[in-house]
Amino acid sequence: MEGSKQTTLRSAENLSLPSVQMVVMNASVDCNHCRERISKVVSKMNSGLLDYMVDLRNKEVTVTGVVDTRNCKHAKESLLTKIKRSLHAHWPSLD
Repeated sequence: MEGSKQTTLRSAENLSLPSVQMVVMNASVDCNHCRERISKVVSKMNSGLLDYMVDLRNKEVTVTGVVDTRNCKHAKESLLTKIKRSLHAHWPSLD
């Protein structure tokens, strides 16, 4: 049993993050003006940004982007942090 745990751990350490990642954030957007403002902020994030969508009905902002995992130990966390920092700077009500 102990040997299989070590093998599983070793396999998990060798996993890599996908280069394209999607981040979904809750957003309190109640009007088209809010949607336009968020779209403007997200569209300025051109480094690795592939697509973004503001969903008024579900109150979500979805961002899809390419992450270069060679230069970042915590690439997934880095993408999420970058997106949230950029959005919160212009729109503090985002969760």
